[in-house]
Amino acid sequence: TMDADNLKAIATFTGIAGKQDTAATQTTIQDQIDDGLDTLFKNGLSVNASLVLYISSSCARLLKKSLKTSGGYKFGEWNNVVDSSVALYGDTLKAKVVEVPDSLMPTKVQFLLVPIDAVDFVVANRSTKLFTEIPGHGDRKLQLDVNFVYDCFVKDDAKTLIYKSYTA
Repeated sequence: TMDADNLKAIATFTGIAGKQDTAATQTTIQDQIDDGLDTLFKNGLSVNASLVLYISSSCARLLKKSLKTSGGYKFGEWNNVVDSSVALYGDTLKAKVVEVPDSLMPTKVQFLLVPIDAVDFVVANRSTKLFTEIPGHGDRKLQLDVNFVYDCFVKDDAKTLIYKSYTA
């Protein structure tokens, strides 16, 4: 599960690749993503890599408009989930697109290109409480409250395979 804290942990991890870009426009967004891929390929990213493109909602709208003319945007299945994907780098590589609300994306980050095996996501059960005999709830006598913690860790040997595009 990706949340604002996990995105921030990835975007601020020391040593990830990145570039300060101008604010994306409909005519520049594809080039900015391709620049990111150029950097990742130079850093050793495999052409067969499975990528996730975490992109802010405002940039995702620009990308959708831009890709309508190039035909690179389509809907289909990715890991048994019907979602959108983008053909990148002249159809050499495909990435799952995860549109992130602007309010959850780290400040000034336009998008993150993340290989799926570069980050480990951990779900831990922080606490579980069982409440019995709850007054005023009729026949409902039990309630179970479970509190989960979601965290992520960037693998140190894969940090240069993550790309962040950000504005000034």
